[in-house]
Amino acid sequence: MSNIIRNLIKSDLALGISLLLFFSLATLSLYLRPIADDYCVASFATSGFLSHFRFVTTNLSGDYTQIFFSYFLVANPIAFGPSFLVGLSTLLLSFTLLLLLAARISHFVLREIPVEINKRAFVILSALFLITWCIYWALPASINTFGKYKSFLSASESFSAVFGWPTVIVQYLIVPLLLLLLAMQLEKIGLLPTIGYAFLGFFIGTSGYAIALTVFVAVPILILLKTLTLKPIRFVLIELGILVGVYLSLYSQGAQKRSRLLLDSESTDNYVSLSRSIFVSLVELFVSIFNLGAITVFVFVYLFVTLLPLGRINFKSNDTRSRIVAGSSVFLVVYYLVISASEYFTYQAFWHLITFKMLLFAFIVLLAIILGVQGKHNYSVKRTRRRGVAAAVLLWFLTTLSATALPFESILDRGGIWSKQSVPLPGISDISPKGGWVDDCWVSLREFKEWGERRYDPV
Repeated sequence: MSNIIRNLIKSDLALGISLLLFFSLATLSLYLRPIADDYCVASFATSGFLSHFRFVTTNLSGDYTQIFFSYFLVANPIAFGPSFLVGLSTLLLSFTLLLLLAARISHFVLREIPVEINKRAFVILSALFLITWCIYWALPASINTFGKYKSFLSASESFSAVFGWPTVIVQYLIVPLLLLLLAMQLEKIGLLPTIGYAFLGFFIGTSGYAIALTVFVAVPILILLKTLTLKPIRFVLIELGILVGVYLSLYSQGAQKRSRLLLDSESTDNYVSLSRSIFVSLVELFVSIFNLGAITVFVFVYLFVTLLPLGRINFKSNDTRSRIVAGSSVFLVVYYLVISASEYFTYQAFWHLITFKMLLFAFIVLLAIILGVQGKHNYSVKRTRRRGVAAAVLLWFLTTLSATALPFESILDRGGIWSKQSVPLPGISDISPKGGWVDDCWVSLREFKEWGERRYDPV
């Protein structure tokens, strides 16, 4: 076992650095400001929840679960709270939910939590997990790893959305994370497990068509492949709940109006052949898996696990781990196919892949842990070599962190000058152009909040 890793976890310096990381992420959240359609959801909320809910569902969307959380986590904090509140209710909350997800996944892999995982170790490991999350998004945005094919990855745009766009953070990170955590927790609920699956299905059905169709298709496939065990009544209820949710969402006034607007905006000039669409989807899938951020996270977690003292950690059987990996792989494939198909019939947007990339991140971490443990048991490394590897991993890790600083500076800089001028992020416009639909929302919100005017982006 590596004394370096053991001493690192026990050291006050590691604990201090971990606490500094949490403070830094909290500070980053305080600098988050509204952008793009955040102004619109906030301007709709100035008359209260019922008015906001009625307007959105009759004019824009029928995704009731997303609308509910968007109001309380984005619209209400912006409309009625101080300017920094929306960052705490979205970005900081997403960090918290990610840690909860990591804790829940550990229960699927471990038979029991080891004694060595005390409060100090938990804080340090949680900090390391969040660091890998930041590296996953920031490193590709900092370094161009694909040259002219960089647009397929949308690295800068995706980073901007995940760390700087409250509406997207809620719809594509927080809501899916809450649904995933609810699904993991249902088996522990003793009183109402069956009816809980019906509600889960309804929430999924009203959280976006892509995730709803994916779960609806993937669940029976996973049951047939014996990677998921579900009682027949629960299977029927979750599928029925999804169907009811999708039906209510699809035939809401807001969804119908949006569908007509999309149909009216389509033209033959925007037609893309099926073969080209398939090629683009395959390239996007490849760069999503084999980009510098994903590879770095996998290698770092794998090496860290091989160096981590694991004397009293009891992992579940190989069969259980294999089923988890196989089931997760199938779900990711189905989800990506659904997203690609939906974009072919509607429109392409980088934010459509954010939930997929979030789930891919969790899968990469889980796979690296499992393979790291398996490799640790299959071969032995001399202590002197372990020390060298640990030192190299630490140096490489610090170098990687320094390379990811620039994208985070853009969020901090934007928060500092947001009150004075329009500040776009890569791939996301702010209030410009003047007179546009976002600007109309901004003007309405500014008058309600009695904010000062801001300079517009130069045309």
